[in-house]
Amino acid sequence: MLHTQALRRGPRPPDDVCTGKGGSDRYVPVGERALAWLTKYRHDIRPLLAMEPDSGYLFLADWGKPFEAGYLGSLVKKYIDMADIDKVGPCHLFRHACATHMLEAGCDLVFI
Repeated sequence: MLHTQALRRGPRPPDDVCTGKGGSDRYVPVGERALAWLTKYRHDIRPLLAMEPDSGYLFLADWGKPFEAGYLGSLVKKYIDMADIDKVGPCHLFRHACATHMLEAGCDLVFI
């Protein structure tokens, strides 16, 4: 789970820095459009969802608590089933699709 203080602007935009496991920094490419939506969520939506005491986690479920492990996967699976897509491993599917698109666009494998 990503904490709000763990995300900050990186030294070389469009990278943001996310504090990962073991306190190590991870550079995550974030496009301007995604950054605009993330900023809108942080300023306009998250405050409406957060419950006191605020956990500080960036992404909250609609009841104000942080997403639990597997919750996003279950949501994605639900919508994949509703769309009648014949694939398994919903979040993993998107991870591989994203990596494939990045590779096809010429992204260095080190960053994928």
